[in-house]
Amino acid sequence: MKSKILFLTAFLILPVFSANATPNTPKLKLGAQAGYGYSLAPIAETDYLTMENHFKKLKHKLNFGADFSYYFTKYIGVGIKYNGSVAHAVTDDIAEVFKGYHQLSELVDIHYFAPLIATQYFIVPKKHCIFANVGAGYLLYNNKAMLAKKTGNYLEKKEIENTTKHSAAFFAEIGYDFLVTKYFAIGLHVSALLELTNVKLNDPENLSQISVALGFRFYK
Repeated sequence: MKSKILFLTAFLILPVFSANATPNTPKLKLGAQAGYGYSLAPIAETDYLTMENHFKKLKHKLNFGADFSYYFTKYIGVGIKYNGSVAHAVTDDIAEVFKGYHQLSELVDIHYFAPLIATQYFIVPKKHCIFANVGAGYLLYNNKAMLAKKTGNYLEKKEIENTTKHSAAFFAEIGYDFLVTKYFAIGLHVSALLELTNVKLNDPENLSQISVALGFRFYK
């Protein structure tokens, strides 16, 4: 029984690693994408509704990225990945929280760099491609917050936070590309970025997020 299972496993897996890319199967991919991201961490606890709403705004992000992959078989390759996200929130009427100031603005950006393992599968005719990528790498987090108040005709600003955090993260995505021409495709993908240094998703400082994006991809 064990030998039959090993034989079946080999039968299913070995063709994937042994199949060379054919002339009709692209070996190189270069892509760029942008879309919507959402933070998985809960908002920080606060006694002020104004601050609670401010933190909720920061959960919604502009997500963007780029990747390059080389396929050494029809189905499997390696590559590099960059993913970034930006969240910006501006909240007025915060004098109850920060006395003497009328506005709070905060900018949060996250950047991820990593090698990846890439997989692809073309559906006949070869205008449709299903792909999935995974990787683990470096995560950079920046957070800058400013208070503002009017003093006469001048707008006075005060920085209350300027934080940088270095971490590690796991990245996974799955998507679909439609080849408009032999070399260019448009597609849709969903992805997840999970922080590895802080794995507690119930921690407000966790940097994990999910995203959905539209992309353009060059095939060669």
